[in-house]
Amino acid sequence: MSSTTSRVSPARPPRDRAAPPTDLRGWRELLLRGMLYAAAVLGLPAAISGSLTAIRDGQFNRIVLFGASYLIVLALALGRGFLPYRLRAYILLLITASLGMNALVSTGLAGSGRIFLFAFCTIATLLLGLTAGVVSLLLSVGAMAIVAWAITGGQIVIAPEAVSGGDLSTWITGGAVFGLLAMMIVIALGSFQRGLEDVIQHEQRQVGRLQREQALLERDVSEHSESLARQARHLETTSEIARLVTSTADPTAMMNRAVEIVRDRFGFYQVSLFILDESNTWAVLTASTGEPGRLLLARHHRLGVGSASMVGWVTANRAPRTAGDVDKDPFHFKNPILPDTRSEMAVPMVVGEKMIGALDVQSTETEAFSVADQWAIEAVASELAIGIQSAQAMQELNDRLERLQRSLHAQTERSWSQLAGSSIPISYQLDPSGIAYTGDQSEFPTNRLAVRSARTSASPDGREVAVPVQVRGEVVATIAARRPAGSDPWTAADVALLEAVAGQASLALENARQNAEEQRRAAELEVLNRVSQAVSQLLSLDSLYRVVHAQISQILGEVDMAIALYHAQEKRISFPYVSEQNELLKRKEIVLGEGLTSVVIQTQQPLMEEEDTQRRAVELGIRLESSPAKSWLSVPMLVGDDIIGVLSVYDTEHDHRFTDDDLALLATMSSQVATAFQNARLLDQTQRSARRERLIHEITSKVRQATSIPTILETTARELGRALNAEYTSIRLGETVASDNPLNGGGPAGNPADLTPGAQVKRGFDD
Repeated sequence: MSSTTSRVSPARPPRDRAAPPTDLRGWRELLLRGMLYAAAVLGLPAAISGSLTAIRDGQFNRIVLFGASYLIVLALALGRGFLPYRLRAYILLLITASLGMNALVSTGLAGSGRIFLFAFCTIATLLLGLTAGVVSLLLSVGAMAIVAWAITGGQIVIAPEAVSGGDLSTWITGGAVFGLLAMMIVIALGSFQRGLEDVIQHEQRQVGRLQREQALLERDVSEHSESLARQARHLETTSEIARLVTSTADPTAMMNRAVEIVRDRFGFYQVSLFILDESNTWAVLTASTGEPGRLLLARHHRLGVGSASMVGWVTANRAPRTAGDVDKDPFHFKNPILPDTRSEMAVPMVVGEKMIGALDVQSTETEAFSVADQWAIEAVASELAIGIQSAQAMQELNDRLERLQRSLHAQTERSWSQLAGSSIPISYQLDPSGIAYTGDQSEFPTNRLAVRSARTSASPDGREVAVPVQVRGEVVATIAARRPAGSDPWTAADVALLEAVAGQASLALENARQNAEEQRRAAELEVLNRVSQAVSQLLSLDSLYRVVHAQISQILGEVDMAIALYHAQEKRISFPYVSEQNELLKRKEIVLGEGLTSVVIQTQQPLMEEEDTQRRAVELGIRLESSPAKSWLSVPMLVGDDIIGVLSVYDTEHDHRFTDDDLALLATMSSQVATAFQNARLLDQTQRSARRERLIHEITSKVRQATSIPTILETTARELGRALNAEYTSIRLGETVASDNPLNGGGPAGNPADLTPGAQVKRGFDD
């Protein structure tokens, strides 16, 4: 079985036809080329025929002319690209005129000379225009006239059989007819060429106008298409930012991704996002693109609100700002990390009345931002502002929830830690006989695993199991059970029973803890009530200090206590009450800046140190005068906004001695002590003022009873000395006179001085 295969040759693509000329010069080039091709094809037989005739007539010179003319025409036809157009046209005209003159001289009027000269005029008009046609016509007529004169005059002799028109009239008639016909042809061709040239020029102008209109239309279409594409890109970018805002909970990740999207979609050089700090005085760089952005973030780059920068201006004025040429804008901040910036635009991020920050974009080109770009960036900034505010609000809510959970966890932990630190045994065990005793948790290794995992744990052999007891999600206890060696492991039912007991135990433990806390609250209220009673009874400050110490000890147990008073003018701190180990101590005054008490006075905030107060004091730059306590709790005593002292309790033997509840109780009592101290100080000032007024009244009454100047002076000196408890009293009238009183360097006291004007009265008092 055979098969035949056929091969199909691929079709050749059609040749592209040359486009027609669009101007007159092109048409003339095309016409000249055609003439040369025609002459090259038809000129050979014509040259051969003419040469044979010349041989017959014995005119061998014409053979050379015919051969040379044909070879020149052939060279022009084949090598048209080597010579310019006009030179080729002139050569063709020269050959035509030469053949015409030769024919006239050889054959006279009857030969082909007139035809060649007619062709000479026609070709000149077609190839070189009307002017060349007229010139060629004049040359042809002149040549014919010269040849006619030469032949009729006998200067040119031709063969008799070739002679035609031997008389002058025949030549004149033939020349006139030739000139008329040639003139008609030349003028007609010239007019036609001019019309054709006008038409071509008009067409060229129309084509040029259409091309310009087409270019304008294409430009408009391109610009419109580009504008639509830009708007579509802007809408897409805004939509992408909106999706990013709604889908990303982490504000940092959202801002980092947003600036990258803006840079990629718009092709900007740099995109940065600034967020205002809590004081609204600094715009802090939060997200930025590229390696420059990473460097700026590492340097914690920020710009002041209202500073000489685009971001500073925008955040201060709440309006966008564009710098088409940053070298001409005084608010452009020249950042050495971004040397290629040529234009910059910053837009504010505002939600309602709240300024969030600013979005800053930069380009390497001048005037790079259009109005559409500004609108798009503003839309992106608005989306980011809403997203950032929402993320910040969510972050703040999560932080609050986390702090609340930590506080609840810490409160639960402290409560159970206090219970663990009390005298109540923290571990009970039952022996096989059912007798309970205080045991050690380490006897059950599964306990530690149950506490860590907050799940029921069992030993590898299944004979020991530990169930966690949880309160508010925190493991506060465990119930562990172990079977003797050789016994069967605990079954699932047994474990379920233990877990049920653990659930009931957690409820019971929580109720017991809450009951203990309620009892503590009641005791605290009772203590505060007793302190209030002591304050209202206007006890002495020493008595009040003892009452406060006794009441605090009822709640906190036996603790050491110190009360410090702050003397603001002298910047010193005194300690009117210090009790350690139930013994009152004298503590010397210190200057502000020494001891932990100074920290409380300077910050007006409570201070609680649970361990290693010496290390904490070193961190705060505080020098401790005495041995550091293991636990320390101090609260300021405030009256209004003024601090008057510090109430401190401390323990020199135990760490973690105090809790937040203790701090709250102490803070409440410190305000009462501060009020009592302020009342006592005001009472003391009032009493001293009353004594001063009474003394003034007594002295004035006695002075008024005196009848002479010496008596007045003596009474005044005596009463003032008694009131002031002064050893010497001197009263001077007028100019001071030297005396022997010790007050002015004189003699013994008690000798009265001369009472003349300008004398001095002196009195001495033994009391």
